[in-house]
Formats: sequence, structure tokens, C-alpha cells
Amino acid sequence: MFVIIAYDIVKDKTRYRVAKLLEGYGDRVQDSVFESVMTKEKIDELMDRIGRLVDPEQDSVRLYRMDKDYRDRVTMIGDQKIFEDLEVYIV
Repeated sequence: MFVIIAYDIVKDKTRYRVAKLLEGYGDRVQDSVFESVMTKEKIDELMDRIGRLVDPEQDSVRLYRMDKDYRDRVTMIGDQKIFEDLEVYIV
């Protein structure tokens, strides 16, 4: 599933830790926005790990699950690629 993760984190140290964590799951497309393709299990794992890092009273993290037609609704300006949701089957 294609997802977009965006965050607004107050403390520099926490923001750095969350960014480093997200780099292991997807691609940074803006300073505080990442795109990724992951399973529901990976999403749950990631959100659990982020939840242990952030302060819910001050910080905000949002994960948007995009449906299969997301590419038709993306409009961009600038030199960037649209993340391809590739399905892999191993037989």
C-alpha cells in the first residue's frame, strides 16, 4: 500500500530521530514528508515505533493511506518522481 507520512515535531532531537526512522521505511520528498510502499503490518510497526518517540501533547504525525489510483490525483511542480507502487510476487 502506498502511504504518505507527514510530521510536525517540536524538539530537534526527536525530529531527527523520527526522520532517521522514516528513512528506513521510505523516501523523503519534503523536509517533513515521506512516501513509502508498505504492508499493513509494516505500517503498524512504524506507527508503534514513532509513538514511542514523539510527545502527543506537542507533536503531530500523520500517515495517509492512498488507494491504487493515487497517481491520477497527484499534481506536482518541480523535478520529482511519483513513487511507484510495485507489487512483487514470489512463486
